[in-house]
Amino acid sequence: MPRTTPRFPFMLDYKPRFFLSWFLYRLFKRVKFNEAMREELKRMNREGTVVYAIKYRGALDYLLYHFLFLKSRLPAPKLALDLNMALFLPLSDVFRILKFHLGDLLKHGRLRDKGPFFETAVQEGITSLICLVDPKGFRKHYIHARKDALHLLLEAQQHMDKPIFLVPLLVLYKNTPEKEVPNLREIFFGFKDKPGTLRKIMLFFRHNRRAFIDFGTPINLKNALIDPVDSLQMERTTETVKQQAIESIDRQKRVILGPVMKSRQQLRETVLKDATVSKTITGTASGNKGRLKHRKKEAARYFNEIAADYNIAYIEFANRVLTWIWKRMFEGIDVLEEELAAVRARAGKGPLIYIPSHKSHIDYLILNYVLYRHHMHVPRIAAGKNLNFWPIGHFFRKSGAFFIRRSFKGARLYAVIFKRYIKALLQEGHPLEFFIEGGRSRSGKLILPKIGFLSILVEAYMEGYCDDLTFVPAAIVYDRIIEEKTYLKELGGIRKPMKAFIK
Repeated sequence: MPRTTPRFPFMLDYKPRFFLSWFLYRLFKRVKFNEAMREELKRMNREGTVVYAIKYRGALDYLLYHFLFLKSRLPAPKLALDLNMALFLPLSDVFRILKFHLGDLLKHGRLRDKGPFFETAVQEGITSLICLVDPKGFRKHYIHARKDALHLLLEAQQHMDKPIFLVPLLVLYKNTPEKEVPNLREIFFGFKDKPGTLRKIMLFFRHNRRAFIDFGTPINLKNALIDPVDSLQMERTTETVKQQAIESIDRQKRVILGPVMKSRQQLRETVLKDATVSKTITGTASGNKGRLKHRKKEAARYFNEIAADYNIAYIEFANRVLTWIWKRMFEGIDVLEEELAAVRARAGKGPLIYIPSHKSHIDYLILNYVLYRHHMHVPRIAAGKNLNFWPIGHFFRKSGAFFIRRSFKGARLYAVIFKRYIKALLQEGHPLEFFIEGGRSRSGKLILPKIGFLSILVEAYMEGYCDDLTFVPAAIVYDRIIEEKTYLKELGGIRKPMKAFIK
């Protein structure tokens, strides 16, 4: 198959031959990427040079991005500085590169630095890839005073009229949240943020069907170099841009995985040891040691009654079951993709508060299903205590639901603990979901809002438990509601049956 001979060391600039094309197609065909960035990437490629930035180096990641983007008719990285891709090049190119380096050794007594080649390639508009956190590259930069890839990019930008767009990039193979305390597997095989080579291969072949490529906020390097800069300013600018790109990658990872998970016990200690909670317990005990002990036990029971116990395994199980149910119940689920993409873009800037309409018991199932299928972390859901019965209550709690009483009247300690629990969730960065109507609408019309839970959220923001809150109203509309016959009976005067829902 015809191809262009690479002009730069280790450049992937050819269409793979039949067998390799078939193998790579089979290998990467199930990997998905954020389609909302398709047109933006094409625009940046027309207006300037696209350079992808990954957090850590990896040949498998580079191959994935190269061949998947090539197949998807997107700007594909053809050059990666300091990544040796000789094993994946045709033999003729490998011999040509060896001949090139041998000539350098004989003529100069050392291998030529790839930096000038990289700068020239970028200036010619070749889409490339760099890694931001690179121990090997740092050693060269720090000890041998060689410029790192981002520094070279900024220097290349100084001599270009068109902008270089630095696009942060990440791939995730699992939606399992990261934990504060690592287990043995993470210690030996590498953390999810930087999996070891063996773990990365295992993750890919085991979870490639769920692999997802996401993009951070692109950085226009021309805008980063508005004023002329000297060498010291260039170093500072390089570090600033690098930090922006790393933070963008980490932010997008949080959108998918959610915040780093604290155990339920850690949250329990945070809530029960809070100064306000302790003061309330002491105040209601009136100096009686026996009553103080009783109040502390009561506070612990309240926390256990309220708190979610999130487990991703339950979410994945629910995803499979609900996929099967929705196919048999509905013709399809229509989602306004542009609006959801806007919500997704906002998710990295602070906790999202989803406020869906409430016409059916499957509202929260539908919303969380849609979010999970669009690679967004599912929220912690405020559920009525009447749903806390076995086995439904156990499953809901494991899926991220926390339970709330209909009224806090006469339960001062319960109210204080509930408020502190909500503030702890926001402090950790968890998205939340609640129904502002309180109960389900029997008529199809929206019910007047109840502002009690809303006031708790505003109070948490005012007290500094989160830097920002984004409220996301969501309309869930059905052709027919599954509780339709029950609602008609209730509107006709029959009382709502309660026995099935009382614990």
